[in-house]
Amino acid sequence: MPTHLSLVSEHRGGTEMLLVSGEVDLSTAPRLQEAIARAAEPGRPLVLDLTGVEFLDSAGARVLAEGHQDLDRRRGRLLIVPSGAVRRVFDLGGLEQVLHVHATVDDANEAGRRFLASHRHDG
Repeated sequence: MPTHLSLVSEHRGGTEMLLVSGEVDLSTAPRLQEAIARAAEPGRPLVLDLTGVEFLDSAGARVLAEGHQDLDRRRGRLLIVPSGAVRRVFDLGGLEQVLHVHATVDDANEAGRRFLASHRHDG
């Protein structure tokens, strides 16, 4: 049975957002990776709304970690809003200590605004 994954890119209040729902597993993780790469801009925050994700396996967790590292290298920031299922995977893997995880989309958007403001002054 094929796995369902929905990816919707939006621009909200100056921040790029990627809304993800369904299941992120070995078969769908490459689609998520491509969507993050398309939506991510150097020096800008990207909010990844995973509140609609019902399942995340190690392949999905790896995509999130790699997306975080890639944006970090390019002076951007990946801001993640997990569902309960995703948060459990983060807790088990210790990813919450490494990734920029936020409780709500509003919190992530605010962190994105602070990130942009602080990097405007960096020169």
